[in-house]
This record gives sequence, structure tokens and C-alpha cells, in this order.
Amino acid sequence: MSRSASKKRGHGIAGKRRIKSGFLIFGLVVLLLGANGITAQPQAADKDVLNLSLDQWIGWRSILMANGGLETKKGSIFDKLGLQLNIKNIDDNDAKLNALMARHIDAMGSTIQRYTFELSKLQRARIPVKMIFITNVSSGGDGIIAKKSIKRVEDLAGKKVALARFTEAQCLLEWTMMLSSLTPEQKKKIRDNIVFTEDAGKAGEIFFSKHADAAATWQPFLSQAEGSSDAHVLMDTQAMNNFIIDGIIFREDYLKANPSAVKKFIIGTLEAADALLADPPKDPDIEYSYLVKSFPMCANMKKNEIEEMFPDAALSGYADNVRYLGKGGLAEQVFMASSRIWKDIGEAADPDLASIAFDDSVLRGLDHPLTKKARPVFKVTAVQREAARDKAPLISKQWIINFAKESASIPAESLDQLAEFAVVAQMAERTVVQIEGAAASGESQGLSEKRAHAVSSYLRDNGIDPSRILVIENDKRQKSQVDLTIKSVK
Repeated sequence: MSRSASKKRGHGIAGKRRIKSGFLIFGLVVLLLGANGITAQPQAADKDVLNLSLDQWIGWRSILMANGGLETKKGSIFDKLGLQLNIKNIDDNDAKLNALMARHIDAMGSTIQRYTFELSKLQRARIPVKMIFITNVSSGGDGIIAKKSIKRVEDLAGKKVALARFTEAQCLLEWTMMLSSLTPEQKKKIRDNIVFTEDAGKAGEIFFSKHADAAATWQPFLSQAEGSSDAHVLMDTQAMNNFIIDGIIFREDYLKANPSAVKKFIIGTLEAADALLADPPKDPDIEYSYLVKSFPMCANMKKNEIEEMFPDAALSGYADNVRYLGKGGLAEQVFMASSRIWKDIGEAADPDLASIAFDDSVLRGLDHPLTKKARPVFKVTAVQREAARDKAPLISKQWIINFAKESASIPAESLDQLAEFAVVAQMAERTVVQIEGAAASGESQGLSEKRAHAVSSYLRDNGIDPSRILVIENDKRQKSQVDLTIKSVK
């Protein structure tokens, strides 16, 4: 197995990160799962028991650390809490989903992008589930790389793009296209020229072998592109850091029957994440044996190579979870966006299921010191903010808010557009939001500034940190409007 294929889940085995593939008949699934040894573990007399499946992804690190590996280690966080967590390493998405349906597992890890498909299948099988906990977000681990001559996503029209079908990487490309000025015809042209691969790692290899002009891929190909003289990163999850989100999906019957186990799982994972995010990290296993013994992809990696993967996934704390999972929160927004993307390319997905996909009631019912801990907020310095002024937009779509003559009040008909922009700005949290106010000829002096500040106040009230906001007055525009753009801080 190559180093390039081991950085992310799936590590070179076809279909491991595929969202959509064949769906086995339920009775046959039960038989096959039994033959493969995927069975529920007996319950310890003095402990709550949870059976969970995870694929090979560094973002599950907090769970594995809390457990001490795939089976609960004596003296681990979960052991002390009285939870026996049995983790099954299942990379195949269909096998994992079928195991949940057959009650061989109680919960499974998934990205929200995959969950859009999984929830639809579970709904058809009449198996209610909820995603109740977010473990991490991709934070630089996924992205789009391209030749240096390709400056914007619009430049991909007519070019060959390598990617794995129905994966998070494809969803990221489609989302970037959705937030562009590409016409439907240009988008179709890009899709018609896609070079499909078995996984996102192969897409990176194809790009660097010069058989594609761009690739939707993962690490280490993003770093390789940054260090190349003829390639660069067009878009990645370092900027779009709240788009590819990983969480844990539970069967509702398990949630209702085992509230104590569910609370222990969340508390233990939060405690582990808090320890790993400390400065310096408080990891009792400095050799990361809980990763080495759990994931084949880590078995032959050196300690520093494992550590290089940590920044690819930003671990989530309590406040992050409340923000993601609350009603109308980012989890629902990402679910709806991903569903629309799959529908646009002719796949089955239902954005309306977002309203029943998540549940934050267990989180909000916790009584633990970590629930009082504030969420770290990404801050932009004044220097970074000013430097962004001269940069090209990271997202080429431009939001224009038109104002009535001599007015600085945001029109009611523009509120939906502003709400959409606020959501995108929250998904791309490590960016600068540029607000450019303008006034038409003959309008009162200072009106462009008042309009820009009215929009700025709206965005601050809707979750955008003030340090990210760059307000610009542009009376030369001669228009009664405010333009909104998102710019990189790199």
C-alpha cells in the first residue's frame, strides 16, 4: 500500500468512500454479516454496551483514544465511565449500513454527505435513526487541485477533472461549482469531462501523472500541489472547513433503550477531544497504539507520519456540536446542500429529510463541566483582513443586496439572500467576508457606509465573527447596493 493511499479513509480499496453502490437483500445481508463475524458483543454485567462501526479516518481519533482501541481498554476513559464500546472497523459503506439495519451494530460513523443517501435507504426500510453527535470536520484533508493556469473553478470548463464518483470529493467540487458563475451548460461540460477513479487517492495520482488538468482529492496530494511549481490548491476544506462533517448515527430504538450508554459515549468522546485539543495535548498513549492497532492504514506509519494527519480533521467539542446540531444549524444546512447537489446530478436524495436527520437533545441534557466551555472562534487579524481586499474572491458567486433610494434599511425581499450568504460564510469559516457598500449619484453622503454596516450587523447577528468582516465604501459604483464576497486569508 502506498503512502499516498493511506492518508484518508478508504486508503486505496475500491468503494470504501462511495456513497452509492449496490444494496443487498436484507436476508442475504444478515447471512453474510454473520459469516463475516460482524456480531454484537455480549453485555458486561456491570457496564453499558455500545456496538459501533467506524471506517479508517483520523477524525475518529477522539473515540479511539477514549476507548484505548477497538475494544475498551482497562483504565480508559470509557472504562472509567462504565461503558463497554465494541468498535468494528468496517470500510465498506454498504456492509456498515446493512450491519446497522440487521442490529449487529447500534451506531455508525458517517459524513453528512453519505448520510443523505443512508437516511433515505433507512427510511425506506422503516428504521428510524438520528445523527446525535459530531466528532470532527475535514480541515484541509480534502480539496481540489489544479494546474497553475487554472485560477478559478470557471476555468475548469473544457478541462479533465479526476475524482471518485459519489464521494465527499465530488460533493465538494459540485458545491464549488454551485457557488460559481458557471452556466448550466458549462457545468455539464465539466461533468462530461470527469475522469472517474476508484477512490480520491487515485484521482490525485492521475493528476500528477498529467492525465488530468485537475483532481478532487485528499491529502497528501494537496500538500504536494502546494509545493509544486506547476500546480496549486484551487479549493480545500481548510477554507471550506464546515462542509465535510463527520458524525455518529444511532438507531432510535437503541437511543430510547440505552440513554445511559449514549450519554457516557458522548461525555467520554468530549473528554478525549478536550484532552487532545489541549496545548500541549494530553494523550496518555504517546505512541498512538490505539490508532496503530485499530487501523491497518496506520500499522506501518511512523509516529510523525501519524501526527501529520491530525490537522486534516478538526475535533469537535460540546459548543461545536450545539452549533452544528441545533435546529436549522450547520448540520441541517450541509445535509440540504449535499442533497440538492446529488439531485442536480440525477441521484436520489431528499433535502426535506434534513429536518428529521439530527437531534441535539442528548447533548443539551448533559450536566458536565465541558458544556460550559466556550467554542474557540477563528479570528482574522487586521493585517489579514486588509490583505484580503486585493485578493480575488475564493467563491466567485457574488451576492448583491439592492437598497431603496436614500435608504440604509435592508429590504425584506433581500433577507433570504442574506441568510443564504450567512450560511455559506459559516461553512467557509476561515475566510474574510468583504462587504462593499455603494450609493447612486445624488444620494446622501455616507449612505454607502451605512448600507455596508447594516449588512455587517445582520451577519454578526447571524454567527459571523466581526474580525472576519471587511467593510468597504465605494461611492464610485453609482448603485444603491451592497456587494458581498468571500475571500481567502492565505
